[in-house]
Amino acid sequence: ERIRSNLSRFFSPNVMEEVISRENKVDLKGERMPVSILFSDLRGFTGMSQSLDVEKVVLLLNRFFSMASTCLFRHKGTLDKFLGDGLMAIFGAPVPFQDSAACAVRAGMDIITHAGMLNEVVTHEGLPRLEVGVSVTTGEVIAGTIGSSDRLEYTAIGNTVNLASRLVGIARPGELLIDSATAEIVNKEFNMQDMGQVAVKGFTGKIQYFQVTGSSAADLG
Repeated sequence: ERIRSNLSRFFSPNVMEEVISRENKVDLKGERMPVSILFSDLRGFTGMSQSLDVEKVVLLLNRFFSMASTCLFRHKGTLDKFLGDGLMAIFGAPVPFQDSAACAVRAGMDIITHAGMLNEVVTHEGLPRLEVGVSVTTGEVIAGTIGSSDRLEYTAIGNTVNLASRLVGIARPGELLIDSATAEIVNKEFNMQDMGQVAVKGFTGKIQYFQVTGSSAADLG
């Protein structure tokens, strides 16, 4: 039960049960694997927080992170870490699954939708709106437990992670941006707009990216 309690903070229920059931067959020490990475970031929150009481800042962040974590777990995501007013999640590790890219995009759409619903509540309470941008990238990473003898965390490193971090930085409020690798996998399931190419720090040349505008299945139905 203690193991379940600890794992439940990072893994969705089905991924957690898979990790537990496989015991030592799931490699948490580190391996190269294809995954999708999701970043979310609250636009303008740092500046906005300067004018709020500390208690209200913490309240807003906790409510947003609680909502976002639920969205991640609903779509089989692994919560990697909270990053100030943002977060990072992994889809497809430590337990691989075939539709990880689509699940990551669905989770991103879910976060944006539920942020809008949360805003209806917080603005009614006299609190400011939360404007969120989201990015999803797909590719190979090195995933495993990284840290020191005093503190370890399960995380992923590599260009796929770096690109997701860069893309979320240019996402406007309510936007879900994805890279070309993700777009190639999910193009039949989601509607998207080609945003052209952008120079990204740490990458040679320009990166093509897309904005997800909706679900094709929903539009058909």
